[in-house]
Amino acid sequence: MCRLAVNGDPRFAVSDVEIRREGLSYTADTLQQLKHEHPSNELYLVLGWDAARLFTTWHQPDVVLRLASVIVVTRPGNAIPDAPALNDAGLDPASTVLCARPTPDISGSALRRAIAGGEPVGDRLPEAVERYIAKNHLYMDNR
Repeated sequence: MCRLAVNGDPRFAVSDVEIRREGLSYTADTLQQLKHEHPSNELYLVLGWDAARLFTTWHQPDVVLRLASVIVVTRPGNAIPDAPALNDAGLDPASTVLCARPTPDISGSALRRAIAGGEPVGDRLPEAVERYIAKNHLYMDNR
């Protein structure tokens, strides 16, 4: 679905590193593998503030910070994080890039619920992804 979503857009590349790895998948492990495969590339981790505020609870957050620059994107319904909020989340305000812009109010769990309920989601997904989900009857048991 990721490949379908970015098909034809040269700004994006999709990695299957997490699918190739067996067992649990942690962001720190993924970043380590990506750094190994692309040692000269600078890595960025883009997080919505709703996810970033839980960063201290992540597996090996120190490794994540060593391997990638963190970009925090504001989310609808959440205040723009200030320096104390970033510190509380385990993020250094001096090195965290804050992207305070209006973003669409779309969540994966809300999309799955809408699909399971038979609601149209074409306004929230690329057409190719919507067709793939319908063709493969994905998320229909997500009640």
